[in-house]
Amino acid sequence: MKLFRRLLSGRDHTARVPEWPVADSVGTGALTAAFADLYGTAPEGVRFAPGRVALMGEPGGEDSPVLLAALPWGVHAAWAPAGDGTVELRHARDPDTPLPLPAPLNDAAAGARVLIDTDLPAPAALGGQEALEEALRPVLGTTDTALPFTEGTALRVDRRTGRTRAFPFGLAAAGLRLLIADTRSIPPAPSSRRRAECARAAARLGVSSLREVEDLAGALRRLRDPVLRSRVRHTVTEDNRLSAVTGLMRAGALGDIGAVLTASHLSVRDHFGMSTPELDLAVERAVGSGARGARMTGGSGACAVALVPAERAGAVAEAVRAALEERFPRIRPRIRTALPAAGARRSD
Repeated sequence: MKLFRRLLSGRDHTARVPEWPVADSVGTGALTAAFADLYGTAPEGVRFAPGRVALMGEPGGEDSPVLLAALPWGVHAAWAPAGDGTVELRHARDPDTPLPLPAPLNDAAAGARVLIDTDLPAPAALGGQEALEEALRPVLGTTDTALPFTEGTALRVDRRTGRTRAFPFGLAAAGLRLLIADTRSIPPAPSSRRRAECARAAARLGVSSLREVEDLAGALRRLRDPVLRSRVRHTVTEDNRLSAVTGLMRAGALGDIGAVLTASHLSVRDHFGMSTPELDLAVERAVGSGARGARMTGGSGACAVALVPAERAGAVAEAVRAALEERFPRIRPRIRTALPAAGARRSD
């Protein structure tokens, strides 16, 4: 459990997630063939681990709870054991360049040759590092810490304790979809800076974490620094919004979640200072063209997530794309729709 907690907290995704080549889709057969071409033998197996979208809770204090849904895109890994005990990691779209092994896996118990391919856009915002680790851990003989995602659910993860709880998120039956827009924007500040601000605010309030603040009005009166006041306001109200969303999930009122998503984005923008003009435009245009609600997601400043009626998904996607390309001509946004997916598994 200590290892699980360590993996969930304290990570600045914007600094550690590599810029992988991203495919529109990845076929197990094609990856198996690429592995055989590279190593002269068939792989022992292929694993898949999904990316994940933060519906609520990111970015915030490093031990704040987060509400996640797995995506149908992620990291695909073909592997075979290596008798010499070494680990070699390469990407199918650039096989001549070895990739560094994620730091938490440096204590790998088994050697392997691993060839990955990825169809996850914006890995820094959509859990690319976590997906890579979840795909590799069983292969390398290290502790499997994959989150227990299942189709049609969202997972509340307590990043302080490592505990998880699943909530019903059956968007298909509700006639809804998630729309993921990679705006290619850059965050105004690293997530580590916001975590440091939250830590300073907690210290001045005499608590170990802002999640321990119960009297928001009283806490705000005690802080004179306007920046710290804003960080506290966002973090505490975001926890409340997360609870509201899980309550709506239990009640089956999935469409009503949209308004909470939008409220979360406004708080991230106005009180946490982690949005960008591109994300603000994507959220505004998504909601204006038929989405039930939208927000930025992840700490990298790149992606927005919107909750859209299935019959409006294409129109909303096109409206967001057109608005971004008109105002920011350098951007070629990647926009996809998704349903909550299952977790890490063998795919061969």
